[in-house]
Amino acid sequence: MENIKFETISYRGLWSNVLSSLRIYILNGGLKPGDQLIESLIANQMQVSRGPVRDALKQLENEGLVVNIPRKGTFVRKLNKEDFKQIYELRAYLESLAVKLAIEKMGENPELISSLKTIVKQMGEFTKEDDIAQLADLDIQFHRTICESSRNQYLIEAWMRIQSLIRLCLITDLNYKNYLETEQDHNMIIDAISGKDINLGEQRIRSHIASSSTLMFC
Repeated sequence: MENIKFETISYRGLWSNVLSSLRIYILNGGLKPGDQLIESLIANQMQVSRGPVRDALKQLENEGLVVNIPRKGTFVRKLNKEDFKQIYELRAYLESLAVKLAIEKMGENPELISSLKTIVKQMGEFTKEDDIAQLADLDIQFHRTICESSRNQYLIEAWMRIQSLIRLCLITDLNYKNYLETEQDHNMIIDAISGKDINLGEQRIRSHIASSSTLMFC
């Protein structure tokens, strides 16, 4: 954490600004897994009282991005193999259902296919620039778009609750070892949704998520 210089928060005491700033540092890899978050130092650099920082750290703990160890402090969460496995099992279940519902409700979202294709195109552009943070953001956006197209608010809320952990998984990996395979997977998912093939769509999203999880341990 000694290499991080936090920006001054514009509105004193506004914990949501503190929360947003800390979350961005974690999800973009500025704060690494295992880094300690020192309340007094963060408050001093952001020029806020320690209360908003304490509240922000508690919310990050609720989101699973940090852990509080009694008598030691608060640290950016380190994900282990079992964490990845459980997160991706839940993700596969939610997203396969989302694909099914998105196909069934295609008439309510005629822009879905073009939106997904645009995201894949943008990912290709950022691959050329080797911009891993933007790639991760767009990867999340691709899958969030599918979930939102399910029109099932409880599915969307469940997925959103693990969105930060999914992003943390991507940042932990941080190299997109085989982007061409990821691009191919995304295009195959789009083709299945476009063709309104529910079984194929569910199969392809599950296969893609499984292969993403496997790559992290190669």
